[in-house]
Amino acid sequence: AAGADIVVAVVHEPMDIDLELTRNGAADLILPGHDEFLLSYYNGKAAVTESYSQGDYSVITDLTVNKETKDGKTTVTWSPAFRASAPLASATSRRTRVGGTLAFL
Repeated sequence: AAGADIVVAVVHEPMDIDLELTRNGAADLILPGHDEFLLSYYNGKAAVTESYSQGDYSVITDLTVNKETKDGKTTVTWSPAFRASAPLASATSRRTRVGGTLAFL
């Protein structure tokens, strides 16, 4: 990550590892997909977001990034803003009831 202003990690690990990566600052923004929980968390140093199962809800993460250079030294600061989208039409249209059970086609 040398030379990068923001590091984004796309991972497919269990939630405990996602949170460990966040606590350790392994990346600035961690985008997991293993557990499919609707989640957004920012500890002031790193953020983790995960969208809900089958695209029912997606987390949209907007980053505000400020990069300043003063006396030859560059400083990068950033902050996230999270929002959850409504269920996607394609995800909703794939659902059907089969014998009283919700199924995804």
